[in-house]
Amino acid sequence: MQQLFTQFGLNADLIKSLLDVTDNYIAGSSALYAYQKSINMNPEWMPNDIDIWVRVSSDNLESYKVLYKNVLNTQGYKLDVKVKSSNYVYIGYDTIRLSKITDISSYVKDNKKIQVIFHTFEKVEDNLRDFDLSICSIAWSPKYGFYASLNILEDIRNMKGFIQVDEIDSRTEKRIEKYKARGFKIYKKVEL
Repeated sequence: MQQLFTQFGLNADLIKSLLDVTDNYIAGSSALYAYQKSINMNPEWMPNDIDIWVRVSSDNLESYKVLYKNVLNTQGYKLDVKVKSSNYVYIGYDTIRLSKITDISSYVKDNKKIQVIFHTFEKVEDNLRDFDLSICSIAWSPKYGFYASLNILEDIRNMKGFIQVDEIDSRTEKRIEKYKARGFKIYKKVEL
């Protein structure tokens, strides 16, 4: 993860400390990339962004938003787009998942993007199980390291993934093509 933070122009120790103190995590393509690097797969692709998942309550949402904004501002990142989850159309995810996302703040610097996703999922696995592609169902935190099921870790090592949504919309189609271009074989899930 150190190398990824550096490639995004971030002070790795500062970001690790922030994630550790607030007990939050990175998930999705950036965690996938870092995992591949950690097992010497040397991916030839770079994630488009870093998604930081921040668990909040009504008591700490505003203070966490200010904290993450201030830290990212010190790293040269500026707020680009702020979208309330009620206006954030994430086709392919159900209403329950959307109701758990309370706010999203997007920061940019030199064509690099960091999204801070404020949510109310109780457990990491509750969040990861609903990602549209299995290979993105991976997270990393400084406290716990990489987090994913053993099946998903094996699939990543074998460069294969599964579609985890019932309906494939245009967003998921684009993501399937993106991960195929990154060398993954993508399969539809099979119901037994």
